[in-house]
Amino acid sequence: MDNFFRIRKEKSNYAVWKCLYKRKIVENIKFENGYINEDVLFSYFALLNVNCAVISNLPKYNYFVNGQGITRGALKKQDLSLYYVWDKIVEHTKEYNKKYYKKAALNRERATFTLLSKYVIYGINDYNIFTDRWVEEERGQLREAYGELMKSGYLDIKRKCALTLLCLSPQMLHIILAKVRKIVI
Repeated sequence: MDNFFRIRKEKSNYAVWKCLYKRKIVENIKFENGYINEDVLFSYFALLNVNCAVISNLPKYNYFVNGQGITRGALKKQDLSLYYVWDKIVEHTKEYNKKYYKKAALNRERATFTLLSKYVIYGINDYNIFTDRWVEEERGQLREAYGELMKSGYLDIKRKCALTLLCLSPQMLHIILAKVRKIVI
């Protein structure tokens, strides 16, 4: 569980596609229909059934990054399922796994950073949902969690800079990213 919550500053480890599980560990765990980021929820509940895990850094696959995939594209209503997933984990840790409650709650706050970053980088898909009011409410949450997120170890220096700019001005972050893209390309 420490690895799942990145206690020692591990990289994100939620993807199910790269894991091998014994059948008895996952036989009662189902993916919830209609949600993306369900890997996070599945991994959490699978790890509750594990006494021992092996993590290998050996390359065993070739991963193709789809520039138009779920994670790279305009922010859409379905992306809000990231909140649902982390809310369920926070709720579960609060009741049954108290040792990780604060880490789960911090990951829930990080979800706000993730979604606002996606908004700035890729734009939005639905202007009826993602209004200026929504952006300001999310930025307010991010500002409240700013100190904890900066101390957490979850963010490398680039993400800390992005978090700071998101709290100050999403437009500023957007302009800087546009300039960087021009330099890189």
